[in-house]
Amino acid sequence: MLVAFIIVARIIGKEEYGKIGVLRSTITMFMVFSSMGMGLTAARYVAYYRNTNKKKAYQVHKASNQIALIFGLIISAAIFIFNSQISKYSFGTPELSFSLKLSIIALFFSTLASAQSGTLTGFEDFKRLGINNLIYGIGQFLFIILGALFWGANGVIISLGISAGLFVILNQISINRHFGSTFQSIKAFTPEIKSIFIKFSFPAMLSTFVAMPAIWLGKALLVRTNGFSEMAIFDVSEQWYLMVLFIPNSIGAIILPMLSNSLSEESGMQYNKLLKLNLLVNCAIVTILTLVIIFLAPFILKLYGSNFTSYLPLRILLLAAILQTINSVLGQVIASKAKMWLGFAVNLFWGISFLIITYIFVEYLHLGALGLSYAFLLSYLLHSILQGFITFKITI
Repeated sequence: MLVAFIIVARIIGKEEYGKIGVLRSTITMFMVFSSMGMGLTAARYVAYYRNTNKKKAYQVHKASNQIALIFGLIISAAIFIFNSQISKYSFGTPELSFSLKLSIIALFFSTLASAQSGTLTGFEDFKRLGINNLIYGIGQFLFIILGALFWGANGVIISLGISAGLFVILNQISINRHFGSTFQSIKAFTPEIKSIFIKFSFPAMLSTFVAMPAIWLGKALLVRTNGFSEMAIFDVSEQWYLMVLFIPNSIGAIILPMLSNSLSEESGMQYNKLLKLNLLVNCAIVTILTLVIIFLAPFILKLYGSNFTSYLPLRILLLAAILQTINSVLGQVIASKAKMWLGFAVNLFWGISFLIITYIFVEYLHLGALGLSYAFLLSYLLHSILQGFITFKITI
């Protein structure tokens, strides 16, 4: 997708590209409210029950997908109704009102895909999930370039929705292969399943309620203070930051169900071995990628056009990626042990510290995209220290 958005930036220019950046961030933020932590819940408990109680695994899958569907519709409807207010009061301009209406297509289908991907992750069906992601990625690549050519920023947003719809169809076909029609008439929300959602999903949801809205508020402050041009610089930097994190996130998606399955089979030695291997491999990969991209940063920015010249935000954000990788691995320990209230408290600490640092660097010091990058780096440093201490305590 990096190549696609490089092409998009050249087609529509820096200012319009900045609009896409803030709209994508808005979709991601509202997905926190619409997905309700269902992807993580499905991944954890489908993995936990898939070998010992497949009926219960199906109930978790069915319940999580139904919740995602309901809240996806509710949040999409809310954005459609209040798009003008969101654009005006969040970004300081009504200019994005219509674009926000278009974004609900991507929001709705991405919400469903998140819950579905959790189920497939729980089954450790990474081959099928990988094929689905490949087809989805190719479709998205083609759709967003065509969208940019014919309708600019709005065309890109619509294309994100169409490709997300394709992903939902592919995932559902894959899920049907695991469950078939055997359990379809089974009631999802039994007292035991409700208990799982109260104990695990609710604090998981609160954790994401803290993280993504905090990031979105930081970006909204950047747009209000420095405009879409600075947002474009940060969005380009964030794309490479997310690219670096893609590999550890993918490994993490594989490791979480393995950790959960190890706990269900009471294999403590296997659990610790997986945890150490995960931390070592992820940190090594991210550090190498970070050093390479930091060196190439001036050349990378030139790919997006002559207006993209500020590469320091990219370098700072890449350093934050190393800390975020450590945090992701430590967070898997908390999730695998179902200590989600503890995870919520840690994320709340991060969200508050991130917003305070963002305000100081963006609003007070007027550092623009660079200031927001520093906020990521410093807040993740604090997060790593706190979460490292907590993880050590719960694993010894």
